[in-house]
Amino acid sequence: MYWLSICIPTNGILEWMKPVMESILSQQADPAEYEIVVSDNGDHEDFKSYMRQTAGGHGNIRYYESRSQGFLNQIDAFRLASGRFVKFLNHRFTLREGAVEEFIRISKEFHETKPQLYFTNGSLGKEKQYRLASFDDYVRKLGFYSSWSGGVAFWKDDPIPTEVSSTYFPHLEMVLNPKKDAYVIDNTPLMDEIPSDSTKKGSYNLFDAFAVDYYEYHVRMREAGIISETTLKDFKNKLAMYLSSLYFDFVINRTPCSYRLDGCEEYLSKYFDLESIRKNASVLKLRQENEAKRRQMQEQRRQERRAEH
Repeated sequence: MYWLSICIPTNGILEWMKPVMESILSQQADPAEYEIVVSDNGDHEDFKSYMRQTAGGHGNIRYYESRSQGFLNQIDAFRLASGRFVKFLNHRFTLREGAVEEFIRISKEFHETKPQLYFTNGSLGKEKQYRLASFDDYVRKLGFYSSWSGGVAFWKDDPIPTEVSSTYFPHLEMVLNPKKDAYVIDNTPLMDEIPSDSTKKGSYNLFDAFAVDYYEYHVRMREAGIISETTLKDFKNKLAMYLSSLYFDFVINRTPCSYRLDGCEEYLSKYFDLESIRKNASVLKLRQENEAKRRQMQEQRRQERRAEH
């Protein structure tokens, strides 16, 4: 049995997946200790040809052509995994040198205790690892980072849900598991995002997903008594700031994106204070404008100094 399964659900974008696959296969990890599982629900023949050829040349690669739509393709990949430890990898993220060996090391270190593990890739403060005493502490520490499917990891022994209560974030069933005895957040930077704008990141309704669906998932956990009221409030405050940044980017700045934004204010108003979201977004806009002016002045001074010499 492999120590590690790297699961990559994708809709078959070759410009992303080729460097992702190369970043894995170029590493020094022993191929006998890990496998790569690619679940593809796209219809791109160039991608299918590439994956069939690549899988044919490596005994530790499994390529599956899925019929599942959208985010449910993740679940297909998880079910196909055969390794003791399963790590999700977003199809827009390459692995840094040594990352595969690090995942295998973690699998070997924790394979007996099997804690809940989640990877924040350097986004959560300066510590490289956080060990939390309870599920409530774990949820509070994660905040809105649990929405990122790229951090997902679980053990082959963990049950894979046959149904999910969130179509936008089906991975939450694996990430927010209150039945574990220990919780570990690994914050080591192990992945790098392939540069891409927001026009290629999905066509779901952004504010329905984050302001309603994602928040309601946490409300249900509170109603079930598995997180505290304090943790729910802390999560809501952090999520409100994140929603403000989304409002700033895609509503005020009108950054081009593939997301649906219809019903934005209705979704935001359901559980959050819309005026507070707008005010926070306005502050972000002012900061951006001030930063642009500061850079402009710096550049002007540099040009003046050059002219003097």
